[in-house]
Amino acid sequence: MDDKRMEESLRSAWSPQPPDGMRERVLRRAHEQSARSRSARPIFGVARWKFAFAGLGIAVVLLGNTADYARQSRMAQMMDGASAAGAAIGTGTLLEQRREIERLLAQAPPDNRFENGSKGGNSL
Repeated sequence: MDDKRMEESLRSAWSPQPPDGMRERVLRRAHEQSARSRSARPIFGVARWKFAFAGLGIAVVLLGNTADYARQSRMAQMMDGASAAGAAIGTGTLLEQRREIERLLAQAPPDNRFENGSKGGNSL
């Protein structure tokens, strides 16, 4: 086929006007897509999944604190209330708490005064 015949057949086959009904179909699909995207639009510029993760994080922290509180109260009951050291440290200002901790640490024997319960020598 020569080039002139190909060009003429292509000119006759191509129509600058869209097929009948194409404009309406495209507009209908665009309207449906915009309606869907409006329903999934972020709230205040933040996607909804971020709110879900934040809520989940808060729930995990609250559950962890609740479980820790329950464990601490069970331990306190087993020890007939709070221990003397814990009760003494928990009261007062930060400076008083620090002094009390230092006092309690001073009562502990130095490392070399502990009994050696191992059967071997001191060398590694």
